[in-house]
Amino acid sequence: MALCKLLNLLSIIAVASAGMVVHESRTSVPAGFVSQGAAPANDMLTLRVALTSSNIAGLEEKLMSLSTPGSPEFRQWLSMEEVKSFVQPSSETVSAFSAFTSANGSSPP
Repeated sequence: MALCKLLNLLSIIAVASAGMVVHESRTSVPAGFVSQGAAPANDMLTLRVALTSSNIAGLEEKLMSLSTPGSPEFRQWLSMEEVKSFVQPSSETVSAFSAFTSANGSSPP
């Protein structure tokens, strides 16, 4: 239960401090959860965080061009690097997340 409250608090702090959006959160303890007290201070908690893609609109526009008959780009392919340039988070987003984790005693891998 304490972990859920901590995660919710961190989510609220993230939204307030960096303009980020919480997409999922829990307001109650998951079914089957049994509290065994606080975790040892040296235990590591691994979280997976999805950051917003930098240019989904640009990717959609490019894919429409690649799939529209008559377009000069019709039936061409995007390289992995080109796809990555559209979907990777912006450097500002990565910096904001890194600053948030550092300010709250954590660090990304």
